[in-house]
Amino acid sequence: MRKYKSEVDLRPKSRFSIRNVLRIFFLIFVVAAIFWLYNIVSALMQITEGSLEEGEKPSIVRGIKRLVFSGNRLLDGFDDDRINILFFGVGGAGHDGPQLSDTIIVASYRPSDNKVAMLSLPRDMAVAIPGYGVKKINHANAYGEEEFPGDGGVFASKVISTVLDEPMHYYVRVDFGAFEDIVDTLGGLSVTIEQTFIDDQFPTDNFGYKTVVFETGTELMDGKRALEYARSRHGSHGEGSDFARAHRQQKILTALRAKILKPTTLINPAKLTSLFNTLKKHVDTDFNLVEILEFAKKGKKVDPDDVVQHVLTIGPDSLLHELNTDYGYFLLPKAGDYSEVAHFVNNMFDVDPPPPPRRYEVDVSKFRESRVTILNGTWEAGMAAAMRQLLENEGINVKHIGNTADRTFDETLIYQVTVDEKSDAALSRIAPFVPADIVRKAPAFTLGNDADIVIIIGNDWAERHLSNSNE
Repeated sequence: MRKYKSEVDLRPKSRFSIRNVLRIFFLIFVVAAIFWLYNIVSALMQITEGSLEEGEKPSIVRGIKRLVFSGNRLLDGFDDDRINILFFGVGGAGHDGPQLSDTIIVASYRPSDNKVAMLSLPRDMAVAIPGYGVKKINHANAYGEEEFPGDGGVFASKVISTVLDEPMHYYVRVDFGAFEDIVDTLGGLSVTIEQTFIDDQFPTDNFGYKTVVFETGTELMDGKRALEYARSRHGSHGEGSDFARAHRQQKILTALRAKILKPTTLINPAKLTSLFNTLKKHVDTDFNLVEILEFAKKGKKVDPDDVVQHVLTIGPDSLLHELNTDYGYFLLPKAGDYSEVAHFVNNMFDVDPPPPPRRYEVDVSKFRESRVTILNGTWEAGMAAAMRQLLENEGINVKHIGNTADRTFDETLIYQVTVDEKSDAALSRIAPFVPADIVRKAPAFTLGNDADIVIIIGNDWAERHLSNSNE
C-alpha cells in the first residue's frame, strides 16, 4: 500500500551507527599509539645515539624495526654469564666541575640466576688515566670529554675496566637534573632512613651552603629531596663519609629501579613519554634500543631483596688506605696495585667475597727498599731537591738527584726500572705527589744507574710546585 507524505517518517536518519563510532575510536587509538610509539622510539634513539655504528644515522623507522623484529637478542657478556654496567652521575651544566663523576657504581647481572651485585667505587681512588698520569678516578669522564667530546663515558669505562680487570659492557651516565626529574615523574621514592643525621654544609645552586636534616623512618622523597639524601657528604652520626654516601646512593638506585619497573609505570603512556623525554636530555649510554628493552625485561625478574651491595672503604680489613698530601686527598690500594680489588670484583656476587690468594700490605719498610733517582728535566733550578724533600718526608728512599742532559721535558715521567713488589709499593706512595705516566723500562740515559725507579721532572710538575709554594 502506498504511503502518503503525512505518513512518512520525516526524522533525519542517524549517520553514525555504533559500529562506526567504534571504528572511529579504534582509529583514534591507533593514531595515538603510533604517535606515542614514535615519541618513545625517537627518545630512545636519541639516548642510544652513541651506540650506532660509525657512519650510521639515527632512523625512527630503523628503530621501530629493531623494536618489533629484534627477537631474543643476547646482551654483551651474556655468554660469560655476567653483564657489567657502569653507572656514574655527574653534576652537568650549571655545577662546579660539571663532568666530574660524583657517583661511580659498578652493577653486575648474572643471567643464570637473575642475581645482581653492586659495588660503589670511591671517587678519590688514585688510578692511572692514559695521557694524564695518576689522578682521582672521578676525573676519568671529565678528561674523556675534554679529549673526545661526547665520548667521556666510553673513555671512563675503559679506564675502570683496566683498573678492575673486568670488562664494562655498558655504561649509563646521568646528570643531577635528570635524577630529580625522573624521581618526580615517577611520583617520588619511598626510602627508609636508617640513621638520623644533619648536614649543615650541603651545597646550593648558587655555590653557597644550607642545612638538610633526615630523620629515622620511611619518607616519600621528591626528586630534590632524594638527590640531597644521595649527595650529602657532611652528615652527622657517621653519615659524613663518601662510604656512607655510597650506601645511600645504592639504596636510591635500587628504589628507582623498582619504581620504574612497576606495572603502573610501564602501562602509563604519559608517564613513560615524560620519562623518556627526560632521559634523552640528561642521559648518555652505549646501550642500543633493543638492548635497553631486553635488559628491562630481564630486570623484572630480579628480586630487590637479593641484590648484593658492596662499598670499597678504608679500615683495618679493607683493601684501600688513605693518604693526605699537599696535592689533595687520595685512596690507594694496600697491595700496591689493584690486583686485590680486581679479585674482590670478580667475586662480588658473594656477600663476603673470599680473600685474594696472596695479600701484602704497603708499609714503610717496602718504601725504603726501593731505590729512587730524581732527574730535573727543566731549566727551573732546585726542582730535583724539592721533590727529594717531598718524597723523603713520605719515607721514600731517594738515592740520587741530578739533571737530564736535555732540559726540554714538558711532562713528568716515571720509569719503573725494576718491576717487583717493593717498587710497586713505592710507586703507590709516590703517585699522589708525582702524577705522571709510568713506563716499565729503563731510559737509555740512566743505564748503569742502580735505581729501581727513575723520575724525570717535567715543566708540569715544576709549575704546579712553584704555584703551591707561592700560595
